[in-house]
Amino acid sequence: MCNPSHPAHFSLPFNRKDGETLIEAPVPLLDLDADVMSIYDLEEFLIVGDSLVELPGIKRSPFFEQLPKKLGDKYRTTFHGFPGKNSNGISAILPLFMEPRRKKTRAVMIVMGTNSAC
Repeated sequence: MCNPSHPAHFSLPFNRKDGETLIEAPVPLLDLDADVMSIYDLEEFLIVGDSLVELPGIKRSPFFEQLPKKLGDKYRTTFHGFPGKNSNGISAILPLFMEPRRKKTRAVMIVMGTNSAC
């Protein structure tokens, strides 16, 4: 769980397309080496529940380029629609992007919206 007072975290504003700031979320500062994939893309939007939020300042990631191949175009910029509880949705998507040689998840970020979470 993110600890906002921990020095290895910083606060990232999540802005709706209309510019309204939804939340200030603590985000872990990770050493993004070859084994850790950032799931956010500066040029994309992430739909969290019913809220369209923009994640500014995040460098480009291959995550959204892989989504159509793995899940189809319907899920290109959204996690909304996974069956079951939120944890089941996270469990369903993470293995699709983890290398078979990797034995454990090194980092997981859960983004919560105003109406639902993913």
